[in-house]
Amino acid sequence: MERRAYLQDLRNRAWEGAKTGRGGLTDGELDWLVQELQQSTDPGEQASIIKTLAIVGKLAHKPLIESFLAGPEPDPAHMALFVLCRYWDLTADYIDVIADFIRGIEWDTDWGECRLWATSIAQEYLLGPLEPQLVD
Repeated sequence: MERRAYLQDLRNRAWEGAKTGRGGLTDGELDWLVQELQQSTDPGEQASIIKTLAIVGKLAHKPLIESFLAGPEPDPAHMALFVLCRYWDLTADYIDVIADFIRGIEWDTDWGECRLWATSIAQEYLLGPLEPQLVD
């Protein structure tokens, strides 16, 4: 099976496992995804793997996913922010990162994806208790 198709198959099976509680990914497949994420230089592939790891929902992968917030590639950075804040509901832990992304970061070029996602996440978060760092 071609690599891209294999990654898509893993994501589909992760979704199925999350929805039904059956199937999902093996520990070996998860280990392979982690290794691929650590070695990949393709930003689109990195973002895809981050999303697959999020679906599986193992917080053990949090430090690896967090590492992509530092850039320099917008695709995996905004996917990492999305996963940490929306999938895993850890927005309060990333207020400083969100504020930095909203202010703009030099490597968030082209469409400003990190800024857009950070603004959306901040908006949702602000519907709850007020966080002063986001409105200063």
